[in-house]
Amino acid sequence: MTDETIIQLDNISKSYLNKKVLHEITLHFKRGTFYTLIGKNGVGKSTLMRLIMRSEFPDMGEGRIFNLPLTQDNGSMNDKIGY
Repeated sequence: MTDETIIQLDNISKSYLNKKVLHEITLHFKRGTFYTLIGKNGVGKSTLMRLIMRSEFPDMGEGRIFNLPLTQDNGSMNDKIGY
């Protein structure tokens, strides 16, 4: 196993209308490690996954997936992410 970072999110924020769903989230996911998102309804779990899958984009912050910018459209990246 390697500790290579495959998903990196730095200070990610996302709002819908006037509701802030994610506020300055920083997460680094390592290759070969499993993660679980746990939380009540409406706290941003699905929003975070949509950002990682690039079906939505953050209002603020930066991210990289497999060392490519989070905002880059590359459908083959989704083939490497289990969701």
